[in-house]
Amino acid sequence: MPRLTFCTYFDRQYLVKGLALWGSLRTHLADPSLWVLCLDDFTYDLLIEMDQPGVHCIRLGTLEAWEPRLLEARGNRSQVEYFWTCTPTLVTYVLAQARAGELVAYVDSDLYFFSSPEAILAAAGEAAVVIHAHRYAPAHAHLAPICGEYNVGLTAFRQDERGWAAVRWWQNACLAVCAARPQDGYFGDQKYLDDWPERFEGVHVLEQVGAGLAPWNLDNYRYGIKDGNLLVDNQPLVFYHFHDFYALSTRIFWQRGYNYTLLIREAVYRPYVRCLQSQLRAVRLVRPEFRPGVRWPRWRQGMASLWHRRLMWQ
Repeated sequence: MPRLTFCTYFDRQYLVKGLALWGSLRTHLADPSLWVLCLDDFTYDLLIEMDQPGVHCIRLGTLEAWEPRLLEARGNRSQVEYFWTCTPTLVTYVLAQARAGELVAYVDSDLYFFSSPEAILAAAGEAAVVIHAHRYAPAHAHLAPICGEYNVGLTAFRQDERGWAAVRWWQNACLAVCAARPQDGYFGDQKYLDDWPERFEGVHVLEQVGAGLAPWNLDNYRYGIKDGNLLVDNQPLVFYHFHDFYALSTRIFWQRGYNYTLLIREAVYRPYVRCLQSQLRAVRLVRPEFRPGVRWPRWRQGMASLWHRRLMWQ
């Protein structure tokens, strides 16, 4: 296992996004490793058939057998809440197979890397836990009490006593309650991160503004292009979180609820869309009948999206 290992999960609805994430890691890292918790049999069978070096597939049943408390949790929460519940258990599963001192990073399947994450993780030194803040723009600051100060999108743990203390606490908390009930102080697996810098030893909060760029913080920064790459306040863009970004067809895409500028569309969204289309073609070489999941906006959302130019064609 290489020093830096990634893990994620997705089902057939997020399959193309998950493959895009993997493609971006493979582009910027010499020998990446990605453990994928496959949330349905279709995803597992397809990834096995595609046989991509560096991708390690885990059946959901395998993780549930490894941690039987998951099955009890599965019976008392919704499907999406159950998927959130799986996040820290997936990390513990992969961390248990890592060598001492290695870093295991959970990444959401709708992340996409525009440059190597090695530099930002190297900046964490020997930290036991690595997290990053939402850094909400003023227009979205009201989300902080609901969704939390920090974003789970990239959350890393070191295989040492300090890393284990944090991930085991997180796992137990999510197994107990992993609900979307902001009024009670819960927001899935994410709100639990709010006090980690005080609760645990060795927590590093990423400072690079190019790490964790997302629709909710776009308005915070100035942008430029250098050598064809986007700069965020003169720092390279490392990864973008394509939250609530959906395919309406193989050529039409929709960013739900957030606006973006023409520069962001061309420098961030368009390369991602091209990768999604490329990954869809790769999947259809194996499964010609595959159709990606789509999420059409409601009428009012559609009109607002047209007005704010949240729809894009490729």
